[in-house]
Amino acid sequence: MIARKFTLNDLPLLETWLQTEPARKYFGVPEDWLHEIEANLDADWIHHFIVEDGKPFAFVQHYDAHLAPLGIWSEAPLGSAGIDFLIGELSFLGKGYGSKLVEFLVRDIRATGGFEHVVADPTPENNASIRLLEKAGFSAHPSGLYIKTLTDSPWTYYLAKETDIPEITDLFYNTIQFVNIKDYTKEQVDDWSYWHSAMDKWQHGIWHDFFVKAVDGTKIIGFGSLREDGYLDYLFTHKDHQHQGVGRGLYRKLENQARTKGHKSIYADVSITARNFFENLGFVVEEEQVKKSHFLELVNYRMRKALD
Repeated sequence: MIARKFTLNDLPLLETWLQTEPARKYFGVPEDWLHEIEANLDADWIHHFIVEDGKPFAFVQHYDAHLAPLGIWSEAPLGSAGIDFLIGELSFLGKGYGSKLVEFLVRDIRATGGFEHVVADPTPENNASIRLLEKAGFSAHPSGLYIKTLTDSPWTYYLAKETDIPEITDLFYNTIQFVNIKDYTKEQVDDWSYWHSAMDKWQHGIWHDFFVKAVDGTKIIGFGSLREDGYLDYLFTHKDHQHQGVGRGLYRKLENQARTKGHKSIYADVSITARNFFENLGFVVEEEQVKKSHFLELVNYRMRKALD
């Protein structure tokens, strides 16, 4: 079994495969698939293949799930590669080729690098695909996705949603109260943590910024956000998960986003407590500041990291 790059010359063959009864049942409208593949054939975020064993028999693709059109993929963990696979020659069905196609896709995604998860979205009725995904190590997600994790990280990173705000604001409040108290007075942390109740501010961040959460099981253990101009607005780790690598993992997601957006640097207003952490990430202090939080003034640092 060999895979080769899909070309425009393969479109008629794929159209024939998409017209088969199984493809129509599980893949939907052929014209939509053909249009999307042709439009993105030279894109660097998606890779299409024809697979052969004596003759062409299947189409497969993998892609950066967060550069694909939004929808169900917005529920995928950050760092996910999406996959699709279609056995077009019906005589090849039921012979173990589906598992081999998934193995090829996972192997090629690992070789491509930069991904922590592989995700697939079989229709609920497609029992054969679900069985082979489970056999290949994929697990069902509440969203309906099937996910295979490629790393041994104990937590997962997702884009935050508006429904996460209560848990995020509790984390924000408690981290300031229990962690930042070592560098600020009780009056100052009370003044700063007041902002946990500013719901319009949190909603704006979720809607407009690149807002990431770190999840351990179903519990949010950290969050961070990056504005469109490269300003790192939030980076908080749960008080019970300090010094475990959660913040560093969140930061990597934010820096990757900044690089994707073409930013030359990331800048932030950093607390006394977090200064050493940011310096270890490569940030340098531009100036010490005294800035008003709610009613009181607090010392922090304008810091910046240049991105090569």
